[in-house]
Amino acid sequence: MVAARWSLSFLLIPTVISYRAGRHRLNRLLGYIVSTVITLALVLSLALLIRALPTRVEPAPALLQSAGALWLANILVFAFGTGDSTQEARTDGTAGRPHGRFVLFPK
Repeated sequence: MVAARWSLSFLLIPTVISYRAGRHRLNRLLGYIVSTVITLALVLSLALLIRALPTRVEPAPALLQSAGALWLANILVFAFGTGDSTQEARTDGTAGRPHGRFVLFPK
């Protein structure tokens, strides 16, 4: 767990610095890398949870807590992924008009 915290900090610090420096392409690339690492960690955690279910080694409340944390992480990953495309649509001057690169969600 400590290694995961350090690796995430290692990736987030350059992302914040590139954002403040105005290096938008680098910031976007680092954002994609952070999102990929978080998604891979989510998939690995889900696999470990599924593997732990039939063994009955972990108590049920611990498994439920892990499942809830994975569910919340999944929602956050999805929110960050769609938030990027909608923010970009608003800032590139095409707000309100359909744009070929973006997924439009009905409201």
